[in-house]
Amino acid sequence: MLQGWLEGQPELKRIFAIWIRAMVRRHSQNRLVLPKVRDLRELKMTLTDRFATWVRQYEQQGIEKGIEKGEALLLRRQLVRRFGTLPEWAEQRLKQATTAQLETWGDQVLEAATLTEVLGHPGH
Repeated sequence: MLQGWLEGQPELKRIFAIWIRAMVRRHSQNRLVLPKVRDLRELKMTLTDRFATWVRQYEQQGIEKGIEKGEALLLRRQLVRRFGTLPEWAEQRLKQATTAQLETWGDQVLEAATLTEVLGHPGH
């Protein structure tokens, strides 16, 4: 519909494409950056390609977050089973842990004699 309104108006099409590109960038807080385009048709093709890429990236990020959350929950269960109720500092450390930390702690929980041997001392 917009393409029809702008038919025969190449300069207006170009300006409108630039404006849309700027709006996408601003509303995404500069996370979605599109290459410069000359007109709406080119913008549409670019957006179509980019949306497919963005969907894959967000799906992958969601999968990674889910795995990380699952690792944290499993480690928490193991720690509680081994050492009893966790103190607040340990709960916070689990919530803030990276995937690498969770994996390291997951290995350490098997042989550690104390909670601090796994997670370190409170306040560190």
